[in-house]
Amino acid sequence: MTTLSNVNIVDCNLSVPSVEIGIDKPKIKWTENVAGLHIYIPSIYAKCQVEVPSLAEEDEWTIGWVQAMTAFLADNTYGQSGVSSREVPMLRSGQVNAINICSNKGEQPWFTKNGNKKLVCGPTSSSTLLEIKFSDQFIIDVPWDLPHYCKEAAMDDNAIDEVLSEPYLSGIYHNQSFIVWLAARNQQSSQLFPLVTVKWNLIFHFEVCPFQRLGKRAKQMPPLFLQSPQVAQNEAIPQSVITGSLYNEAVSTVWRSQTCNTVISKPNSKCQIM
Repeated sequence: MTTLSNVNIVDCNLSVPSVEIGIDKPKIKWTENVAGLHIYIPSIYAKCQVEVPSLAEEDEWTIGWVQAMTAFLADNTYGQSGVSSREVPMLRSGQVNAINICSNKGEQPWFTKNGNKKLVCGPTSSSTLLEIKFSDQFIIDVPWDLPHYCKEAAMDDNAIDEVLSEPYLSGIYHNQSFIVWLAARNQQSSQLFPLVTVKWNLIFHFEVCPFQRLGKRAKQMPPLFLQSPQVAQNEAIPQSVITGSLYNEAVSTVWRSQTCNTVISKPNSKCQIM
């Protein structure tokens, strides 16, 4: 857990008296069932105090969390047939350097899944002290068998194994980088100020023996623990995060055959590059 105090923001009159960030039980856990491997990512959390000075009648501030992905590698290897991956093409190509991962376009840029945001309206006769919390925790599911569209591609390539009806997943490698901003928006000007910048990484690696009995197939490889998030030098929030496509809109599922160099991409939807 990291705790900071007395963070002063020079671009606006708000201040952050304290910042507390950490990770709950950094060991990754997983379970196995007939469908696949279920990987439980520990909770990343933050808690900040924000002091808002006295406000005039027309003043109004929204304060909350913005979370973006800056790097994404999620490869699932299926024996000698190929690799299925989740990718964000605009991030991979460098068209944008960050993409918002909030789930609701109407809430963009705010991350409201497990975070909270608060609105402070004038007039106020004295300063207001707020506590703004954030947490993110999720489950990643990986099937034993090839995804359906990958199986069709492998059949077309004559790359499918006759034992493919059996569990066939042989490896998982996942590497993501995130930036989380505590941010304040002046509702009059719509300007968004980063108050605190937090960075964290999600890295895990599993080897899978597909013909072992359930509960014995997956073996976690180093690193065995997630690193705690870190408060970084304050950074501006990119326009691609504020108004561009969300992760759920921009992500594609990609199949790369290892036998004949076939690449098939299944995009989710049309993306907006800012």
